[in-house]
This record gives sequence, structure tokens and C-alpha cells, in this order.
Amino acid sequence: MSFKNIAITVLSVLVMLSCSKPEVVTESFVKAMATGKCDEALLISKGQAKDAVQGAKDAGCETYQSEIIGKVTCEITGDLAVCSCTEKRELPGLKDITFTYNLEKEGTDWKISSYTKDNPLAESLEE
Repeated sequence: MSFKNIAITVLSVLVMLSCSKPEVVTESFVKAMATGKCDEALLISKGQAKDAVQGAKDAGCETYQSEIIGKVTCEITGDLAVCSCTEKRELPGLKDITFTYNLEKEGTDWKISSYTKDNPLAESLEE
């Protein structure tokens, strides 16, 4: 990665963090992962989420088709937030996938600490 690309990445993350709301951080994380920008996702993650991003990076940080459906919604309690984000992904046999993101505030910045996804295959088995 060239110095110019690193500078642009750092600048974009700093701009993103300057308007640090859990919804913005969650959407930025989702977009960074989908576009193969694991370095950006690492800067706004910690704990289990950071470990998962590092694993993706070690495996090549593959890109994938993802579209956020609707808005990211968050419930904030002090320095913790739980956000819900539904994505449309180009995966055979899967409908929309909803992820739950847990965020923690570090100083003035929010970071993704962990995330889970619903299991649409389990829902289709119940029908």
C-alpha cells in the first residue's frame, strides 16, 4: 500500500470518527468489510470484532456484494450501544441478513466490539 493510499485511509477514518455516532461507525464498518478495506475496519474495532477482522485480513480480506437495507438503528446506554443492520448480500439461498453490532465508547469514539448475525436458514427450516 502506497503512502498516498495510507494517508487517504487514515484521513477518511479520522473524518468518520470525528462525527462518531454508533450508526455511522456501524455503517462504516459494514462498508469497509464489504469493500475489502480491513485496515479501515481494524481502526474502528476492538475485542472479538477486531479478532474477526484480523482473521479476514489474514485470509486476504475478500470483497463481497453488500447493500444496507433501510437505516442502521442503535440503542445507546451510556458508553455501550447495540446496533441492528440489515444487509442484502449476493449469496445463494439467503435472504436479507440482519446483524447485531455491539459498540463501546472509547473516549469520544465508538468502536465495534462484537457482532452476530441472525440465521435465515434456521428460519426457513421452521416454515
